[in-house]
Amino acid sequence: DGNFREDVWATYDLDKYAALCNMAVSKLYFSCGIVFLWTARMISEVKSSFHLISDLYNVPQLPASATARDMVYQVLNEETNEVECFEILAMNRMVRILLTLLVALPKVAVAFILMFIGCRWLAATQSFADLILNALALEFVIGIDELMFEAFTPAHIGRFIEQTKIAHPKQATAEGFEHESTTSLVLNALAIVLNLGWSYMYLNNWQQVLPNFPHDIREHCRD
Repeated sequence: DGNFREDVWATYDLDKYAALCNMAVSKLYFSCGIVFLWTARMISEVKSSFHLISDLYNVPQLPASATARDMVYQVLNEETNEVECFEILAMNRMVRILLTLLVALPKVAVAFILMFIGCRWLAATQSFADLILNALALEFVIGIDELMFEAFTPAHIGRFIEQTKIAHPKQATAEGFEHESTTSLVLNALAIVLNLGWSYMYLNNWQQVLPNFPHDIREHCRD
């Protein structure tokens, strides 16, 4: 009926007692910390994707008279005359759109999906030890793409991709750098506040593992 019965709790089965007291949702603040870290990890993925989009659209437009080969410039080592890196100096519209649609935006979508699924999985964890293990398992999941790339991509292609960089010909002025730094600090501070709010509200109000859970178990658990 929604009322906590002390008499039943005092004689409750020990295994069930331990299971209830060790649930992730029963340790609200510790679980909030784990969810906060997981969400922060996903925010970093989203930020890297938006940085990629920004870089893609800051690269100059490839002149109509140029070919696709002109988009990339080989930087050679002056002493050994070996290729140090490949710099992308310009892009045509098609390449820019394809990279956005096939690389950057899917990464953003996957990050948000994993964030929600990961938060729900962490909230459903049944013990303190499993909470740590599940957090580590989630970190493994988001590294699967890099693992597959390293395992099945030919070495020379992997080196080529690692050496390919987007050139940034425009140097920021002192005022522009200061403005960019201030904006970045404000946005990062806002992200921390929003992440804290999300972590608490999700576990306290929005989690669907135990809907409408009043978080009244912990006060009756003996350490």
